[in-house]
Amino acid sequence: MPNTTAQTVGLVGFVSQIFGFLLEVPSGYISDKIGHKNALIISKIAFLISTIVLIFAQNNIYFFISSILMSIGFAMTSGTSSVFLQETLQSLGISKRYSEIAGRLRSLGFAVPIVFILGLPFIAENYGFTLAFIAAAVIDLIGLIVIISMHQPAIQKNTEEFELEKADGILKSYLYIGWLPVVLFSTSVAALSLAATAGFKNPFQENIGFSISMLGVLWSISRLGISIILLFSGWFKEKLTLIKVLFIQSILFFLIYLGIHYFENKWIIASLFILVTIVMWGFSSVKTHFFLNYLNRYKNKASYVSINSFIQKVIQAIFSLLMGYLVFHYDYKSAYLVFGLLILGVIIFYTIYSIFQSKKQSL
Repeated sequence: MPNTTAQTVGLVGFVSQIFGFLLEVPSGYISDKIGHKNALIISKIAFLISTIVLIFAQNNIYFFISSILMSIGFAMTSGTSSVFLQETLQSLGISKRYSEIAGRLRSLGFAVPIVFILGLPFIAENYGFTLAFIAAAVIDLIGLIVIISMHQPAIQKNTEEFELEKADGILKSYLYIGWLPVVLFSTSVAALSLAATAGFKNPFQENIGFSISMLGVLWSISRLGISIILLFSGWFKEKLTLIKVLFIQSILFFLIYLGIHYFENKWIIASLFILVTIVMWGFSSVKTHFFLNYLNRYKNKASYVSINSFIQKVIQAIFSLLMGYLVFHYDYKSAYLVFGLLILGVIIFYTIYSIFQSKKQSL
């Protein structure tokens, strides 16, 4: 939209995250109560309406409304989709293959839309954004129809586990799991990286000389890379621990953002942004599997996973504003340097915490 600034992008992102984390925890609870399939249907309806709003967009207010609806969609699917898949695999007796199967499914999920990612920017650039959003709405409608056609797996309830959660409450049970330090490490790094890229990556790349159509090509390349990495999810689960995955991801983010600050060549910068996306989503299936393993004793899994997402959204909302401020008052390169250093700070803090805990346990 005309007169849109980096601060506007940051504010839209902030509003989106605010609504996202306000809805995150109750969405997981609602999902556990109404059924995970029904929650996914609500999610797809929200995505569809958010796209329809953009078809009629006349000013930035439409983007705020669309972002709120999109936040509802993400909140209702956050955790729910992973738990839905795990329950399906449990009903088939193959839950131990979650990383492998989820990796293959998500690999297809990232690869198949490449044709749309290449096509929609071309439509937007040559025929207008309205037609591109109409095409996107049709895709959202197909997604809704697919979810409606799926079956909710029958899960046998464990009375003892249910009573434990009922007595303690969701939040108290969440803290009882003992995974909070790892969750904070994981969510902080992911939130910082998403705050630095969501809403800002494409304007920066346009600023250094890339057309909208070329952004579609770059995005497609990143999704192809994610698709390939996801195919190795089963191998990562077998060879690595969750902490190793998190450290690999964090260190790569730090080095990439340092490179974005240092290099001037637009193709090198574009390659680094592609790598950011691959690192962010390529490990998604194996990370989800590790976190779900923490929850084997619990029934309300979507609620607990939603709390993780809630923490991430709070952090991301705050730092989206910081990213917008840094870009507006300084420049993109300085902003990415700051975010690289922030991620380094998280790595150092968790390392010190781990050393302290190891010494404490050895006493």
